[in-house]
Amino acid sequence: MLQAILKEVLPQDSSFEILHLQSPPSESAPLVNNTSKQNRATTIKTEHLFCLAYKGRIFYGLELYVYITCNHDNEVEKTERLVFVSKADTNGYCDIRVNIKLVTLQLIRYVLSINPDYYLHRVIPKERDYKKSGRTNLITKATNSRKALKILADRLQNHNLIEPEIFNAFYTKFHSGKELVTKIALFTRPADQYLFPNSSKNPNKHNLDGDGLLKWWASLLDNLLVSDFNLNKTKAKIRIPGEDKYRFRRYTNALKCGIWTHGDIFSDNDSDSVIKCIPMFPDDPKSRFMKQLFEENRIQTTSLDTFWTELQERQEFKLSVVVSVMGISGIYEIDTNYKPSTDVYRCRSKRQFHCIKNYITGEEYDTEEGALESYQNVNDYLSREGTSLLTVTGNADYSKFKQNRTTTSTPVVVNTLQVRRKK
Repeated sequence: MLQAILKEVLPQDSSFEILHLQSPPSESAPLVNNTSKQNRATTIKTEHLFCLAYKGRIFYGLELYVYITCNHDNEVEKTERLVFVSKADTNGYCDIRVNIKLVTLQLIRYVLSINPDYYLHRVIPKERDYKKSGRTNLITKATNSRKALKILADRLQNHNLIEPEIFNAFYTKFHSGKELVTKIALFTRPADQYLFPNSSKNPNKHNLDGDGLLKWWASLLDNLLVSDFNLNKTKAKIRIPGEDKYRFRRYTNALKCGIWTHGDIFSDNDSDSVIKCIPMFPDDPKSRFMKQLFEENRIQTTSLDTFWTELQERQEFKLSVVVSVMGISGIYEIDTNYKPSTDVYRCRSKRQFHCIKNYITGEEYDTEEGALESYQNVNDYLSREGTSLLTVTGNADYSKFKQNRTTTSTPVVVNTLQVRRKK
């Protein structure tokens, strides 16, 4: 399915390679630290990484998180699926015109088509009960080095290998409810690079300013709203910290969908407590400010209105650039029964996921060598694992696409978060 939907938006007769990497689903803390809720819910978190390569060079990447929250305490079992778009980036090392907006749109559509039960079958629990297996020769985090070496030596001597079935006791299985609410959340802020370090030094890379980036993402989500959501049961929100609440209309007047309003999908009441509303996403400016409020012991008394006012005064927001919080919440009408198999590399552990990801994000992209090296390293790793990158040949007639800044021959950077330099 992944190859089929990308084929529709990639240039005709041009061959590309795709990497789709997925972390193992794991039980995580609730997105919102709302201890007052009486209904018990379980949150499952999974990370996806998509990369596109052309002529042996990786040139595009999209990182997003999928959170599945199962709530079975109500009479109507509800499941909430939240897709957080964390990072998207290009590096300029593609010498053919590619419509990055349509590629990104199709990848988000692909993730939304996945059945929530796909993530709930084999979940890493918060804590593992190793006593369930009844085995005494397991090596865990609590096993010291001396004992671990003895266990390994005994296994080798006695040919006492652990059956794969034993490990099933260390995973948990959930099931989704009858009613599914879909949310998409992202934070837009321009940056020189994010997934591809030093790629801003490539003169062929095209950056969007804050204004253009906001319009780019608003247009993308608007297309998704019009084609895939039930607009009678969906809301779409944009909040621009520091801006008058009516100025957001300058970004929505040209959009096709008429349901865009000011605010955010987390709460409709600015007097609500921030701890009950704002989700904690990885490497997100809002979440970093939330942590500061925890440290200052103000998290319980800070309202949403105060939160947004103080957020705009933080240093990373005071550089005269437009930033925004954007989201969709509602009913996704397209079929969500797809379960990926051959079009994804499912990592066995979080460590393996980050190891492969580091082949891409650990390179320097100030020269073309970084794009070549990342491709080769990923390709070699997958070859050792007995698999390979997916190949797709485009079928889109680009002569029919409207010429604009986001579809020129120069790839576009579409970062959603501010880059943070290591100190």
